[in-house]
Amino acid sequence: MSIEKQHILLTGGRAPVTLDLARQFHSLGHKVYVADSVPMQLTSLSNAVCKSFVITSPVADYNGFIQDLLTIIHDYKIHLLIPTCEEVFYIGKGKAQLEALCHVFCSDLHILSQLHEKFSFTELVRSKGLKAPETLLAKTSSEIISAIKQLGGEAVLKPVFSRFASQVYFVNQNNLKHVIHLINVSEQYPYVVQERIIGKSFCSYTVLKDGMICAHSHYPVYFTAGKGASITFEYVEHKGIEQWISTFFSGTNLTGQFAFDFIETENGVLYPLECNPRATSGVHLFKGLPLPKAFLNSSCSVLKPKKSTKVMLILAMLTMGWSGTHFLKWCKTFLNSKDIIWSSKDMKPFFHQFYVYYSFYRLAKKNHISPIQATTIDIEWNGDKQ
Repeated sequence: MSIEKQHILLTGGRAPVTLDLARQFHSLGHKVYVADSVPMQLTSLSNAVCKSFVITSPVADYNGFIQDLLTIIHDYKIHLLIPTCEEVFYIGKGKAQLEALCHVFCSDLHILSQLHEKFSFTELVRSKGLKAPETLLAKTSSEIISAIKQLGGEAVLKPVFSRFASQVYFVNQNNLKHVIHLINVSEQYPYVVQERIIGKSFCSYTVLKDGMICAHSHYPVYFTAGKGASITFEYVEHKGIEQWISTFFSGTNLTGQFAFDFIETENGVLYPLECNPRATSGVHLFKGLPLPKAFLNSSCSVLKPKKSTKVMLILAMLTMGWSGTHFLKWCKTFLNSKDIIWSSKDMKPFFHQFYVYYSFYRLAKKNHISPIQATTIDIEWNGDKQ
């Protein structure tokens, strides 16, 4: 694709990564449009965005969702559509329709679902000659009990489709009966029972275009919202992760954004836990760098963050980051990291985020779910049940 000024359509306007991408494309002179199925969009007041759209939820009406995107693409002469959140699976499903009008920066649904589904992902990892935790598929409570015994009485339990570690259980013989009572496992909603690996946690983010790695970042996990999503990000060099990514994607012709969660043992062995084939917070580590070029030109060299780049979600750090951590470490991280949302050139999103998060809090209360789960309830992909 030409790197001349483009009309870019981002989906997932609720997400900080979408705001960051919008600002980065805007800074290089591209016209940015954003669409999402919620009215409370973090990007809606950003001066980097030409226009925001509220579209149909793909969970509620897949065909309506695709038609809304087609209308925007046609009316605003969009050149490139970039999904950022879990709506990527629905866009992957409708990719052939959408690509009749513009370029779509994601892979087909088949590969996206294979990567997202936690059992098939581990099978794919092994097929590449890479190590993966021993992982068993369970569709009944008795299969879960049998699998945990097979793994030595201790394991990690999670649905094959899940996100933010919101439904992850660390199971042993002492709490097994209690956990079994909490979950709803079935043929339609299977779980994986996975070997528990002890070590340091890392996350990676890679932009791939036609099988070429165009941008890559990774960061250790220090502070999180709940069990899963990181809220502080620091780039550190890790040749092992870079080599793993290179091996995993070798020989493919994939396009899209791909993120992995890793555990590194004390012996330096890397185990991938899961893949998120979408934008993740690794985007934030490219602040001040020409990340949009990775989406537009596969012939460029691999873009990496500057060494010791440190950023954070300041609101999350203030409300959740301090819980269960060493106070001095929290203070040091807080004082040495820049906020992702704040920009002196684009201030409105910083203040607008309070309304956005409050809106999701109200949605969570209404549906009796956590605020983190509320952020994806209308876009999450749990298999093709349409």
